Amino acid sequence: MSAISKRNTLKFKGFTLLEVLIALAVLAISSMAVSRQIGNSIHQQSALSEKTMAMAVADNAISVLMLKSKWPNLGKDDKTISWANREWLVSMDVSSTSEPWLREIKVSVFSQNNDQSSLIELTAYRGQY
Repeated sequence: MSAISKRNTLKFKGFTLLEVLIALAVLAISSMAVSRQIGNSIHQQSALSEKTMAMAVADNAISVLMLKSKWPNLGKDDKTISWANREWLVSMDVSSTSEPWLREIKVSVFSQNNDQSSLIELTAYRGQY
């Protein structure tokens, strides 16, 4: 085989620099999209975990109120509860209903980090008997 024919066969093996740069650009763009989705997923998981804990706090507050033998007084009561190594602001609003022997209990749970909007709101009803 002559030297010229060896060069021609070697010339067609491998990728050009432009092809490699395009492949790297596509890889970089797809990697950025994947990393953004991972960040969003971590944020959503954290928010869901916080809402789940707030739901347990609200459920516990309603259960404590239901287990008391005394009928709940009308009005609003705010208190801070420590649960799962965190502080939670629990707001209970007891109001009357159209039935005289039934009270509506609304429980809202706020995080101490963000007390602007409630993480969860639960409504329960308690009869006098």
